[in-house]
Amino acid sequence: MDEPLAHIKASVLERVNVVDLIGSRLPLKKSGSQYVGLCPFHGEKTPSFFVSESRQRFKCFGCATSGNAIDFIMKYEGHDFMTSLKALGGEVGVDVALGDSTLPKRAYVPSIRLESVPQSRPPVPLDGQVLDWYNKCRASLSHPDARMYLEGRKIDYRVAEEMGVGFSRAGWVGSPDAPRLIFPQKQPNGAIVGLYGRRTDGLPTFKHRKLSSNVDGVFNAPVMLDKSASLWVTEGVFDALALRCAGVSNVVAIFGLGNMRWEWLIGQKNVVLAIDHDRAGEAGVERFRREAMMYGVTLLRLTEEELGGVKDVSQAWEEGLLRLAL
Repeated sequence: MDEPLAHIKASVLERVNVVDLIGSRLPLKKSGSQYVGLCPFHGEKTPSFFVSESRQRFKCFGCATSGNAIDFIMKYEGHDFMTSLKALGGEVGVDVALGDSTLPKRAYVPSIRLESVPQSRPPVPLDGQVLDWYNKCRASLSHPDARMYLEGRKIDYRVAEEMGVGFSRAGWVGSPDAPRLIFPQKQPNGAIVGLYGRRTDGLPTFKHRKLSSNVDGVFNAPVMLDKSASLWVTEGVFDALALRCAGVSNVVAIFGLGNMRWEWLIGQKNVVLAIDHDRAGEAGVERFRREAMMYGVTLLRLTEEELGGVKDVSQAWEEGLLRLAL
């Protein structure tokens, strides 16, 4: 386990009394120096489930299930390690993202409020009319205006086509709007949960638009299923397109720093942040470092030198300054 994460885990465990925790869910009876009850993990009539206050562990001698307070919550509540750790941390005053504490050790834990742990919002499904419109946009990517815009941004048409980019000449699902490139927001399984549009006529009014209120999707999300290679993460779609043109295959755009999907990165060892070198980017990196630690992810960052001294990937690519060590 990553050393900082192990430290946070230890900080949580030393503030939880496993007897109180389990006793709030199961009838336990004092037996010598331990507590005993019926095991909740297999059917039994004779108690073989023991909880040790001195060791802060439990063990069933019938089914051999054993562990600490976090292990019990994972098994009993059916949640993963990080969800259980966050829930316990919230109950005993440990901010799992920061590792600090506000309550004394061995605080009594009457219940674990898992609903207080931030959970992923369910995606807002797109209706058939919108998906039909998007498919027509994909077929329109070959329009000369779309090709000209991509060429001006040094983006290979074939790369944009492979990544599902579309083009709308003037209508936003039948409504008057502006010519836009259309980008799908997806889940790792490929389901489209949102659409994003970037106008191509150079006018600043409503330069960016999203079709739905859902922001849970990621551009090019299916590559997140490949855990064998480093995943490159950008804020914007053109940064992702530029990296793909530069030879990076596993790249996604998260549509802004607030839409990082760590739960989709479980099992991913290395993540390269290719985000802007500005004040917002610096603040995002600090937050992401703490979150990456919680999920056991090694976080790297594209350097200013690799960007040729400019702020973002797309600008470096367009100006021929991008220097990647792949």
